Amino acid sequence: MKGSGKYHKQRKRVARVHSRIRDQRRNFLHQLTTRLARRYDVICCESLAVKNMVKNHNLALSISDAGWGALTDMLRYKATLYGKTLVEVDRWLPSTKTCSSCGHVVESLPLDVRSWTCSACGTEHDRDTNAAKNIEAVGTTVLARGEGVSPALAHVSGASFDEAGIPPL
Repeated sequence: MKGSGKYHKQRKRVARVHSRIRDQRRNFLHQLTTRLARRYDVICCESLAVKNMVKNHNLALSISDAGWGALTDMLRYKATLYGKTLVEVDRWLPSTKTCSSCGHVVESLPLDVRSWTCSACGTEHDRDTNAAKNIEAVGTTVLARGEGVSPALAHVSGASFDEAGIPPL
């Protein structure tokens, strides 16, 4: 019965379980982002609108559980903390639909299609691996050419550039 002693005892128990799960997830994200920031000088990722993505009721729970927003926030501040460079590629870049081998862009690629073959060059692609290759290519290109080269494609944070737009070695 609501308001009874057993009810309050059980409510506290459930709250402790949820608190423990939250702390474990946060700890995992801190360990992961620290490891990435220490290991790599340049980290390229996609700038996702997590708040908008959570509005999709089919994906909301998975996105919230993974903590994508917290992951990118932690990566952003840890890259600055360790003097590393974080390149955030624009979310509108068709990284999943672009062939990483030849650059051909597929017109449509539904979410349930996890692998596809490029019609131009015949290369077989895993959806996520292909997107990662394209994000890395765009991120490193923007970084190599300078911070202001293509603001529509990427935003570079934590990087210092000289007057010629060249990052330090």
